[in-house]
Amino acid sequence: MPVSVQLRLQSLQPSEFAPVVSQVLGKLPIALLDWHCQPISGGASAYAAGGLGVYRISGTASDQDGTYPWSLILKVLSGTTQTGSNDPAANDYWKREVLAYQSGILANLPGSVSAPRCYMITEYSGEEFWIWLEDIQEPAGEWTLERHNLAARHL
Repeated sequence: MPVSVQLRLQSLQPSEFAPVVSQVLGKLPIALLDWHCQPISGGASAYAAGGLGVYRISGTASDQDGTYPWSLILKVLSGTTQTGSNDPAANDYWKREVLAYQSGILANLPGSVSAPRCYMITEYSGEEFWIWLEDIQEPAGEWTLERHNLAARHL
């Protein structure tokens, strides 16, 4: 985990992401009881195209009706890293995913292809973005070449 991201995560206040947890749970108002952050590894995309890491943030929250578990995914991207290009025409343009979510295009993909729901995008100094995403829990499996081709056609 890059030092600046690690420090920012450690100093993160519940008020900064409570609105995201409210969206995850579909409940308002909520009180965050606890939370923890775990880096997700296993793929090059965490540190490619400006990536500073992918993290699962989870915990419990409560309202007047009960206590609920929650989890979400945080992707951190920066234009100051050496892993992505600043050229919007480049394949590894670091800001492409941020712009795609901000445009709304990923919320309405055609066919059976879908993207994780984006709850919020936080910008820090214009060169670092935190994308707060739906945590999709599905069995890990190998994608066949045919499935990759289908996803590419839909996109």
